[in-house]
Amino acid sequence: MPTSFAIRLRKPYWAEGVQVSINGKAQKVTADKEGYIVLNRKWINNDKIEFITPLHFYTESMPDNANRKAVFYGPVLLAGVLGDKEPEPSEIPVFVTAETDPGKWVVPAANRSLVFKTAATGNSKEVQLIPFNTTTDEHYTVYWDVFTPQQWTVQQKIYEADKQKQQQLEARTVDNLRIGEMQPERDHELIGEKTVTGDEHNRKWRMAEDSGYFSFTMKVDPSANNTLVCTYWGADNRGKAFDIYVNDVKIATEDLNKYKASKMYEITYPISLDLTKYKLTANIKFVPKAQNTAGPLYGAKIVKGDVSGLINSN
Repeated sequence: MPTSFAIRLRKPYWAEGVQVSINGKAQKVTADKEGYIVLNRKWINNDKIEFITPLHFYTESMPDNANRKAVFYGPVLLAGVLGDKEPEPSEIPVFVTAETDPGKWVVPAANRSLVFKTAATGNSKEVQLIPFNTTTDEHYTVYWDVFTPQQWTVQQKIYEADKQKQQQLEARTVDNLRIGEMQPERDHELIGEKTVTGDEHNRKWRMAEDSGYFSFTMKVDPSANNTLVCTYWGADNRGKAFDIYVNDVKIATEDLNKYKASKMYEITYPISLDLTKYKLTANIKFVPKAQNTAGPLYGAKIVKGDVSGLINSN
């Protein structure tokens, strides 16, 4: 017996050109303010609804960076395959294109379902894109810096300025400890209790567990102010608060949980000249707060003078 009632079909926010048919007859469809397509009619047994959502490419930007974008194909988030070895941030390709429609610079890979590649994006090496949920052991990224040719001209100058700052920083570096490596740690007289090491993000690290510590000796400039520069990884760092000492004097308390982005942070700690005057070396010590760890520390440098203008700690 025919019965009147409404069927509500949720229209995906990404869908364009949605097609609906009932018993093979196309319907005029308009989503309401809540995003539903409402089919209100008399229904009988075995009525057939067809709901088709054509797939297309589109991007979504990071909330704090309109030029950093993820690429989607319909509901599928695409990940760019970067190889077996984790690349440095500077090695991750950027996309340079005048096209705002990603369908103009992402194309299907030959004979492979839901596998794509970039094309004409200003890269010397194009990137393969696969569904995020099919990634396994390879390194990948889902966010890309996308520039117009005009923006890229400006960005290249920024990259060049950053490169010059890095060269200036290296020129003023008095000592550099590659943490987690046996010989460099021996050369810097590293000792500790309850410490662990690991290898992530293409870098080695060392960490002291609760009630442990680690310390090492580094060269300093006896006639100038020195700065300790430490490298940490951001993201979820709860329970990683610690004190830093130079020659048994506490110079800083650090809490890694405030560094939220998934990237390397270089954090600077000025050292008072009183602690290093007339000395060629200084002892650096990391001590965790109660029920916390110290680190992971991915690297440490001693740099001569004030380096606040050479390092962006944000």
